[in-house]
Amino acid sequence: MKKPTALMIGMAMLCLQANAQSYDTTNYYGKMNYVFHYVNKSLVTTGMLRDYGIEFLNLDNYTGAALHDSNFVALAEWRMLYTGLYSSQINSNANLLYLDTVNRLIDKYNKKNLPINFIGLHYNYEKI
Repeated sequence: MKKPTALMIGMAMLCLQANAQSYDTTNYYGKMNYVFHYVNKSLVTTGMLRDYGIEFLNLDNYTGAALHDSNFVALAEWRMLYTGLYSSQINSNANLLYLDTVNRLIDKYNKKNLPINFIGLHYNYEKI
């Protein structure tokens, strides 16, 4: 009687352990992966899911439809927008450069003696 009971308990523990996903919930992406575990990430065709990332600035202000004082972008705001979009990458369809690589490219082409530096950002993202 003890052997079948022990065997059944062992099988149950094995099944529970096999179905469990372990996420490191001590960091941001571990927590987000735990929350978005059941989301089919392959359906995010742009590769960026707005709900997955950290928004440093409200992306709704930066649609390009109208220019006003709440959506003026200097280099610091551009970097915050880029960082927010970078953090929203949920699959490999979005292939954004690391922020330090982008900063090196900006510094390489940023001529201090020229009055206007123009950096553009065009993006598509999805949200739940």
